[in-house]
Amino acid sequence: MPIRMSGMVSGLDTESIVKELVKVQQGRLDKIKNKQTKLDWKTEKWQDLNKKITNFFKDSLTDMRFESSYNTKSATITNSSIGTVKALTGAVMGNHSLVVSQLATTQSWTSEKIKAADGSAATKETKLKDLVDKNGSNALSGITSGELTLNVGGVDHTIVIDKDNTTLGGLLDQFKNAGINANYDASQGRIYLASKGEGADNGFTLTAANAENNVIGTLLKSGHVEDAKNAKFSLDGVNYETATNSNTINGLKIDLTGVSEKDINDEYKPTTIRVQSNTDEVYKKIKDFIKSYNELLEEMNTLYNADAAKGYEPLTSEQKDEMSDDEIEKWENKIKDSLLRRDEYLDNVISSMRESIIGVHAKGSDGRETSEYISLGNYGIGTKNYLEKGKLHIDGDKDDDVTSGEPDKLRAALESDPDKVAKDFSTIFGKMYSAMNAILNDSNDYKSSQKFYNDKQLKDQKTNYEKEYSDMEKKIASLEDRYYKQFTRMETMMQKLQDSTGNIQGLTGGM
Repeated sequence: MPIRMSGMVSGLDTESIVKELVKVQQGRLDKIKNKQTKLDWKTEKWQDLNKKITNFFKDSLTDMRFESSYNTKSATITNSSIGTVKALTGAVMGNHSLVVSQLATTQSWTSEKIKAADGSAATKETKLKDLVDKNGSNALSGITSGELTLNVGGVDHTIVIDKDNTTLGGLLDQFKNAGINANYDASQGRIYLASKGEGADNGFTLTAANAENNVIGTLLKSGHVEDAKNAKFSLDGVNYETATNSNTINGLKIDLTGVSEKDINDEYKPTTIRVQSNTDEVYKKIKDFIKSYNELLEEMNTLYNADAAKGYEPLTSEQKDEMSDDEIEKWENKIKDSLLRRDEYLDNVISSMRESIIGVHAKGSDGRETSEYISLGNYGIGTKNYLEKGKLHIDGDKDDDVTSGEPDKLRAALESDPDKVAKDFSTIFGKMYSAMNAILNDSNDYKSSQKFYNDKQLKDQKTNYEKEYSDMEKKIASLEDRYYKQFTRMETMMQKLQDSTGNIQGLTGGM
């Protein structure tokens, strides 16, 4: 801002006069500034709330839409050396007998130690015809150009051999491309081949189109050979043979890690798997979810139904100087707490959550809705007071003063028919998930995807306010400049008049 020397002749406080003349425009500028401040506060409020809603959606609700999340059963195994076990929703309660006679294995070939024909360590760049065994015998010197057939899991793959150029690394790369693990460990001087999957059906064979190249396969398995095997075990007296050690049978997920011990009669000893109820854990999980839902809903209801902050505007620096820190904080919080009052986007989230959790019609095997209506109310979960605006209570919850004396329908259902509880709750919360996901993924001119509020619109408003503020600043500066120029001309004219009067007085001798 330029330094202006004014009022030197007239004696007027020009700066104060100009300030009064632009007072109306300055007031408009202050209002724009207030709008900017409140918009920034509103954006911060929404960003914080959006994070909380998103966390609830992704961390709590997402998990509750799966039936597996309500599994009330747990399983233990008496001999953990032969495997681990997990009880799924359909597992049968009680004791089960497990006997493991064979684990599923991968097929593997290990060569004897090899080296280069000149006695140096072989590398992946060493040509096949230049490889010798530990005794110095050059078994591959007579190979010819041609093809090998590598059969992996019943599928043939062609391996091309160039007698003068194929290297050890080139051969292994072809094996890898065909679907088996292939490696050369230079520190050990051995080649290692292995099938990628367990079980006999995942094994491999290597054959040559001519007798001269059969020596390649002979060398590759000269150290040690392990054939691919299927797992063999029995569960509750029923024999199974599978290509993998990880199996799910009748609601039990069994991962085999060892073979059963044998008794003195050389018979395998059975191991006991015990499946029992785990109602308390699932009950707590549902209770914790309802608590999270209530806390989020209460915060959103408080913001949506907040009192209006009529007459409250962001404080100026001068106003803050006259107030204590506590008074400033209370004043500003009054404004901040009202910024999402009757917000249409917040109303949309609240409505979607409350309406979707009420209930839903069950679907039949054909995917169509049936007459059966699934609701949380069937399990003693619902609202109790309209003033709580959708807060949920669980009948019989000992930690809830409102419903602790009611029969505990949820616990009774978990104990009597846990599978139905899992199906019904995953259906209800799946509906809420779909409703919230639709809002979250919606993108338009006002909001972005992965946002629950009008972030684009708020950003556009901020840009508009910044332009409006800048334009008003320029207008005020232009007005001030015009007024100062007018006062300067007045001062100049007064100075000339004063000078003329002095001259006349001088000519008349001060008469």
